[in-house]
Amino acid sequence: MIIPKWVITDDTEPLFRNMIAYEYYLTGSPQRYVTDYVFFMYCLVNSPEDAKLLRRSGILSNYLGADEIVHRVINQLGKNIIISKKFSYSNIFKIVNRHCRHRRNRWMATLRRDYFSSPWALISVLAAITLLVLAIIQTTFAILSYCKLLPKF
Repeated sequence: MIIPKWVITDDTEPLFRNMIAYEYYLTGSPQRYVTDYVFFMYCLVNSPEDAKLLRRSGILSNYLGADEIVHRVINQLGKNIIISKKFSYSNIFKIVNRHCRHRRNRWMATLRRDYFSSPWALISVLAAITLLVLAIIQTTFAILSYCKLLPKF
């Protein structure tokens, strides 16, 4: 997914409010690109952590300081706007929803988010699996060697 870069400054909220108002009242076009983009970003940024992730990905440029402020600005911009009938990002919403409906994708997301959030968690799981495999091999060889020592009748 390719998302256009958005520079967030002190002037972002009034500028985008004016562009949204311009789209609503001065153009006769059923397509509202700025409004749709603001709503799309509003759907993406649900918390300051989301703003941080988008900033690290190069989608947002934050000139306001904290990611909490960026979240608040986008949240204020996205409230009480009406998207166009020909929503520009409807296809992306359909693709993402189809992807998220698969149980395997939800499980993988939960696994990554809850259990493998740091590299140390992955290393510890791999170490535990290795130790478990070695213990099973050791037990197998111990049983096989014990069976060879038993007298045959």
